[in-house]
Amino acid sequence: MKLYSPFFILFLIVNTTLFAGGIKEDTEKEIKTIVGDDVVLELRKLAINSADKKKIEIQAKQHFFKDYLYVWKIIKNDSLQSYAVLDNVYGKTMPITFLVILDLDGKIVASRVIKYRESYGGSIANTDWLKQFIGRDNHSRPIMLLMLINPY
Repeated sequence: MKLYSPFFILFLIVNTTLFAGGIKEDTEKEIKTIVGDDVVLELRKLAINSADKKKIEIQAKQHFFKDYLYVWKIIKNDSLQSYAVLDNVYGKTMPITFLVILDLDGKIVASRVIKYRESYGGSIANTDWLKQFIGRDNHSRPIMLLMLINPY
């Protein structure tokens, strides 16, 4: 019997759960809870070129799971209001899928944990804890996502 490496298993979990596991639906529901139901969401898979990826990883002291992010344009009354970015961060042993909503100036207006897979430490999903990120912008560490969104 062939044993697979933990990294391969982690790769499968992360890749199969975004759309098959309802993460897309959960994310869009959470976006609408935050900004209202009367918005149009446009989802795109945003590729991160290797130069930007390396620069951001050094600045943030965190590695991307993949070479892309899922980004939603949030549109209200035919006008772009904000962006929502979905990514993963390494937890102790499993990935944590999180959402960040940025205004057009790149400031964080909300953040949420969409999927927490660890057996302990789930308090990071607490909205009181997440409030500390509100108002941070592309100059705040570790948030450097605005430079990825501009090409969108």
